[in-house]
Amino acid sequence: MTRLAIAPLALWSATANAEDGGAEIHPVAQLQVWATVIDQDVSDVADPATYGDPEVDPGFQLYRARAGAAGAFDGPDGIGESNAVDFKVWFGVSPAYDVPQASLLGDVSTVGLVDAWLRWSVRTGLGDTEVAAGVMTVPFNRERLISSTDLLFQERSVGGEWTTAARDTGAVAAQSFELGDGALVPRIKVAVGVYNGEPDAILGNALPGLMEVGRVEFELGDAYRTWDPEGDPAFGAGFAARNETDPATDTFTWTGDLLVRAWYVCLLAEFSQQSIALGDTTVLAPGINADTERRGAMGQLSFFVPIRDDRGVEIGGRYALFDDDVSTVSTGDVSIVHAGATWRSALPGLDLGAGYIHRAEPAEVGAFANDSVRLWTQVALR
Repeated sequence: MTRLAIAPLALWSATANAEDGGAEIHPVAQLQVWATVIDQDVSDVADPATYGDPEVDPGFQLYRARAGAAGAFDGPDGIGESNAVDFKVWFGVSPAYDVPQASLLGDVSTVGLVDAWLRWSVRTGLGDTEVAAGVMTVPFNRERLISSTDLLFQERSVGGEWTTAARDTGAVAAQSFELGDGALVPRIKVAVGVYNGEPDAILGNALPGLMEVGRVEFELGDAYRTWDPEGDPAFGAGFAARNETDPATDTFTWTGDLLVRAWYVCLLAEFSQQSIALGDTTVLAPGINADTERRGAMGQLSFFVPIRDDRGVEIGGRYALFDDDVSTVSTGDVSIVHAGATWRSALPGLDLGAGYIHRAEPAEVGAFANDSVRLWTQVALR
C-alpha cells in the first residue's frame, strides 16, 4: 500500500501512517519539568491567587508526564485512493492550570487517561475524510489543537483554558477540501463532533446532556505550529462553536483564531466569547449565581532563530486576558504577559526554555504582586 498522503486535520495528533503492506506501532512519551526561580507572592500561609496563577512557590514542578503507544495499519482495499486506521493510547499526570481550576478538580496527582482514540482516514480526489471516536482533543480553538510539545511557553493562555474545550469522550467526523495541487495546497476543513461534555465523564455520562462542536477553517501549510526549522510559510483562519447542556446550565461558546507564519516570524491570535444560562439548579449546583457572559483573548508574536537541522531558538511574547463576568469588574478580570524563549532540540529530543510571567488585575480591586520567573524543560518521543 502506498503511504497515506493525509494532510492532518490536527484534531487529535499528526497521523501515524502504516508502512507499505503492514502496520506500525511505536511508543509515545512526553516529560515536562518546570522550575520556578522567582515568585513574588510568597507567604507563610496563603497567597491571593486568581485565574492563570498556579500559586507555585520557588521550587520544581512536574508539569506533564505521559507515556503510551500510537500506531497505524492498512485500511480495506478499494476504498478511496488510499486509506488507513490509526490510534493513540497514552496515560499521564499533570497539575491543575491555576488555583480556581484546582478547587474544581480536587486531587489531580493520580495518573489518568489522556488520549484513547481510533481514527479511520480515507484519501480521495476531493480531499481527506476522517472519522474518529474515543477520548480526544475537542476540535475547537487553534491553541488547544496545537500539541503541547510545540507550545512556546508549554502552557496555554488563560482565556483559552477557561472558555474552550479540552479533551472529552465522543465521536467526530472531518472533511478537508483541497483547492489546488502542489507542495503548498490551500484547503478548507470542516469538523463536527458530539461529546459527553461532562467533566470527568470519559467512562460515560452520569447526567443528561451532551456537547456539540463544529469547526471550519482555511489552511495553507502547517498552521498548527508557531515555528518551522525551514522557515516554511503557513496561514490558518478558523471559526468554531460549541453548545453544552447539563441540568444546571446551558453554555454556548464561539471562538475565532488566526495563525500567520512568514519566514521565521509567527503571529497567533484568538478570541472567544461564552454565554452561560442557568437551568434546573435543584438537580445540580451551578458554578455561577446568574446568567453570565465570559470572554477570553490572546495574541502571541514569536521569531525562530535556526541553528542547524531542526534545532533553533523560538523567542516570543504573549498577551492574554480573561474576564469571568463581563458585567462586573472583579478579581476575575485578569491579563497575563509571557515573555521568553525555548531552545528547540538543544539535544536530540530535548527542549530548554526560560521566561517571565507578569499577571495583572484591575486597579479597582487592587493588584497582586504575583509575577514569576520560570525555567522549563521537555523530553518528547512522538
